[in-house]
Amino acid sequence: MKKTSPPKQTHRRYLYEWTDFETEVLSNISVIQRHRRLNSTSVAKRRQSVTSQADFPSLADLSDPGSEEVAILRYSDFFTPLSSIWPQHGFPDLAFSTIQRSKASGSTNRFIGEVKSAWESDIRECNIRKGLSRLLPLKNTLAQVITYMYNYKLRYGFLSTYKTYIFIKRDDDFRYLISVPISARQTRPTLRECLGHLNYLTSGNGYFYDSIVDLGTIVSGLLQSMTLENLRADEREQSLLDREVAGQLDRVQNILRNTELRNSLSRSRRNSLGLVVSSRRGSTGPPPAPSSRNTSITSGVPGTLPVRKEPAFRQKSLGAILERKESPPLPIRKPKPPIPETRPLGHEIEKSGLPSHLFDLSQMEPNKVFVKDEARGITHTFKIQRCPESKGQDLDRGVYYTTYTGRPAVMKFFGDGLGWTALSMWQQECEARDKLQRTNIIPELYLAGEVILGRFGYRTCRGFAIIMERVEGETLSNIQMSPVERDEFQVAFLEAMILVRKQNMIHGEPSRSNVMWNRDQQRVILLDWKEWWENEYGLEPHERELEIIMMRNERVRRSSLKPS
Repeated sequence: MKKTSPPKQTHRRYLYEWTDFETEVLSNISVIQRHRRLNSTSVAKRRQSVTSQADFPSLADLSDPGSEEVAILRYSDFFTPLSSIWPQHGFPDLAFSTIQRSKASGSTNRFIGEVKSAWESDIRECNIRKGLSRLLPLKNTLAQVITYMYNYKLRYGFLSTYKTYIFIKRDDDFRYLISVPISARQTRPTLRECLGHLNYLTSGNGYFYDSIVDLGTIVSGLLQSMTLENLRADEREQSLLDREVAGQLDRVQNILRNTELRNSLSRSRRNSLGLVVSSRRGSTGPPPAPSSRNTSITSGVPGTLPVRKEPAFRQKSLGAILERKESPPLPIRKPKPPIPETRPLGHEIEKSGLPSHLFDLSQMEPNKVFVKDEARGITHTFKIQRCPESKGQDLDRGVYYTTYTGRPAVMKFFGDGLGWTALSMWQQECEARDKLQRTNIIPELYLAGEVILGRFGYRTCRGFAIIMERVEGETLSNIQMSPVERDEFQVAFLEAMILVRKQNMIHGEPSRSNVMWNRDQQRVILLDWKEWWENEYGLEPHERELEIIMMRNERVRRSSLKPS
């Protein structure tokens, strides 16, 4: 009887495509361009293949004008150790690493690369996007670069033939991201921009990676996994996963289309019956009768007070304002703009100008968001983390910490799970920020655009996002003030209200959690503008706004004065 063969042992996969490398470079292009001193020099003059500076367009000097640090490129001859791994390569090869120089702390290696005038194969053909098996000729070379990265405790590296580069990122001890080959003649992004982006990624402590696994285990495992049989098995597994993800995207898109159709039919039916839906109360009823200018405030119908041309309350004391018996009524809410038709996801990915593989959910890391910049015609990639102050929020209405061109920023997200309300709130907030942008009472707006695809944790969805300045300060719900500081805040808050009124606006949700106070700058910042109204009663603040600056005992005292 024929003896059955033992089952094949599964191998560990080490190599993955760095799918969003080019997108990251383009997203941080403004930061990279801040490094003014970008020179092109030929440092490997001993190599006969290098005949001019154009053959090696490297960054000879990377200086950030805003810091004391200067990053330069240092070149050295490294001798590959004779070992069982590379017994045939005992000749010296040229490698280099960036050095960070500062007045206080000397120098530090940031990333390391290996450069040869020629490899055993043309690395332009070693494109991981065309299949993992294309990397087989670089088997020993990849192991050699990873050895350098391990010895210097670095996260980033690359290999080059002077005219073509492949960049490497170490995610963990057994996972390495490999970029597609970047040519020196490439224009979007350029090779210089790619190297500048590597310098940006390694700023601070981003360069450091201390492995917990010994080098022999990593290198031997990598070499054993890089056989033609194993690489093709990984390709088949990746292909099955890609098809599964594509099917999931199709199902999600069908759900989105069906939901939009139901919402459209529901709105059409309500309009045909003459019903009005109140988004604030969630109630449905007949349309309200038109209000009159002479309608009494006590009649229950919102009336209108004449607009005052001068801030009369400036002549009054704060106590007189707080002792008012009546407040002007809240005006009628500003009507919502029409909601455009939802477009298929595939159309948005194609229109983004990015390769569709960048949106592969199997390769996307958690907490990664693609936001479209309509004005500049590019798509930004953001890494996000949940804002600790936004506990208990709906997943479709989140506030997240992120960075925008190297600056700390906040992302406010409106998910498609809210239906047409997401677009309405996003448009309302964008319009409010456009009106108030120069008043210094709101965070600076960096970007507002459509979320083509977002991975919030392990939940994938679309929607709209606003990326704004991350301001310093505390909300009133979490702050304690001395009497003197409270007086300073009251003056700054009333001045902020005047600026809002001058823009013919009223905040729709005035509360202590939506007001931030910066002690050092004596600055009031107003948050959460997804709901606001047009001002119809002059510059005087409303009672709900005055409640924000009242002490608790003042609110109790005022409530006791009200007639029972």
